[in-house]
Amino acid sequence: MALRYQDAFDNLVSSIAGRAQPDRQPLTVADIGNDIDAWKDAIAAKDYRAVTSTVASFAICSAVAQFDNIDAALGVIYTILDITLVCSEKDLCGRDTVFGLIEELVDSQTIGGCSKIFDYLESRKERLAKDLTGNRGAGMILLRFSNELLRRLSKAEDNVFCGRVTIFLARVFPLVDRSGVNLRGDYNVSNVTLVDSNPERETAMDVDDATLNMAAVEDESEEEGKVLDEFYPIFWSLQERFSNPPSLYKSEDLAAFKVSLGRTLAKLREIEDAQRKLRGDTGKKSDRKDSRSSGRSEGGMFNPKFLSSRKLLKLELEDSSFRRHILVQTLILLDHFLGLSPEAKAKLTALKTPNKSVLPTFTPSEEELAWMKDMRKEAAQIVKRSSPNGEVFLADLEGIMDRDKNWLNWKLDSCYAFGESPIPSETIAEASTRLKKSTEGLRPYMHTLGTPTLTKLWKAGSGFTLEDLSQPKRHAVPEAEAFIKGIEMDKFELEMATQDEEKMQLLEAKASKNWRALRIAAKTKLQYFDKIGEGNVEMIEEAIKKQAELDEPAKDGGAGEEAKKKVEDEKADTARSEVKAEVNAGENTLTEPIESATSVVQSSEKPDAPALGGVESDVHGVKRSLDENQDDETHKKAKMELD
Repeated sequence: MALRYQDAFDNLVSSIAGRAQPDRQPLTVADIGNDIDAWKDAIAAKDYRAVTSTVASFAICSAVAQFDNIDAALGVIYTILDITLVCSEKDLCGRDTVFGLIEELVDSQTIGGCSKIFDYLESRKERLAKDLTGNRGAGMILLRFSNELLRRLSKAEDNVFCGRVTIFLARVFPLVDRSGVNLRGDYNVSNVTLVDSNPERETAMDVDDATLNMAAVEDESEEEGKVLDEFYPIFWSLQERFSNPPSLYKSEDLAAFKVSLGRTLAKLREIEDAQRKLRGDTGKKSDRKDSRSSGRSEGGMFNPKFLSSRKLLKLELEDSSFRRHILVQTLILLDHFLGLSPEAKAKLTALKTPNKSVLPTFTPSEEELAWMKDMRKEAAQIVKRSSPNGEVFLADLEGIMDRDKNWLNWKLDSCYAFGESPIPSETIAEASTRLKKSTEGLRPYMHTLGTPTLTKLWKAGSGFTLEDLSQPKRHAVPEAEAFIKGIEMDKFELEMATQDEEKMQLLEAKASKNWRALRIAAKTKLQYFDKIGEGNVEMIEEAIKKQAELDEPAKDGGAGEEAKKKVEDEKADTARSEVKAEVNAGENTLTEPIESATSVVQSSEKPDAPALGGVESDVHGVKRSLDENQDDETHKKAKMELD
């Protein structure tokens, strides 16, 4: 019977594997659901869970044994795992069956093979992690083989694979799952740093002397070697305290730690000062800038474990990265003890559900707290003075430690769940409707000016409204011609006025309009100001009209030319009048010679010389007068006629 079940399952795997895509895409219920139903009907088993688990496990072992390497068997392995996963989704087996098969594969494969098997977990993460918990069922199997895999991996060479496993577990299990929060607050005391207890014993490490330049170490003075031998156990004894802080709750252990830490910080400061002196860093900003620009990058620095050989101590202490590791451990430990002060413990009373297993029971004395504050300040100062980028490194470290205090408080409060469920779609729709309603435009207020009385009063006030006040004519500068009609009206009313007071008001109004018109005309019509006499703005209008007639193109058979000729004739008449005035003002004031000269100018025939008689001298006087005004076009024309 069992053989029949196995043959049917193998046939199912073969048929599905032949249709599978080469890129190993996940197979779902829609893809192979009908095939599994047919297999189920064919075997007609009583307990499908037990049958599925057994035949799938046997198929996995056969596939691994059939091929020489895991790469050739991956296609069949992925198909078997997908079939088992779909069976669990159809309730033909439990989901722990899938994780049990993966656990068998991980236990039987090398690190390279495990990495490829882990690709399956990452590609089907959503389906495998559905409703998964770490305290029972499939979750416990996943945690078990993941932790076993992490123990097998090397932190130095397989750090990328370690990160993949850790990230996968963090994404599969919720943040508050008890499997990853360490509620009891246990310390990793298994991380032991081995040191040489015998100064004369040679190191057991196979170290290349040429690489480490051990010849330079052997040339050190005997006195310096004794100092390092004495400092060696003091320095490395700190690692035991760093890995297990509660061991310092005893007064005698804390006293020994004070001595060790004090001497270590003094040694690190001495080395840091010596290196700063060699770099030429005097503490000025320019020196610090040069130190930062010339310092090497620490992006690829990785120290999985300290090398605690005596012969390497001097070289390690001269490495800035190594010193920073020790100083960071020091700052973390001192922050832990400063959090045990009475002031810090008083804040823990606000916890809703305190975790008693991690609540601190030890309280340092005032003297011990003062010493810890001084040591922390000293360690931070050494980090700040280190190279490269000591100030930036310290600022980043302080920020990380401050954020870590929030996680510590969360653990002290029993790791309460702070995740929130998604907002229901009904709530989102209701909020959207309210938002649209609150942002709709309001209907116009029936009383435009705020109150019924004020609105009614405004509408009844001589027909002026807000629209009337916004008309351009209320804020635009008028033309000068706009005041001429007002001036003419003031003249008419002035003639009709009988009272002196009324006449004075009209005169002031006329003068005001005239002054404003002249001021506006001065900006655009300044060329006409020689025609206005004592400031008569009406003459500007006349000059503008005449100029418009000249500029107007000829219409209706040369009407424009006739108007232009008419204007020129008027100018000639004006010139003749001026000539008459100048002749009358001369020594010879005879009227007849002037009239005779004028007739000569107007006649088209040239008179004889004797007919001019005694007016010849007067004509020459007129010419001289015209010569003095030769710039005027009208005077030029008159002079040509006299000639």
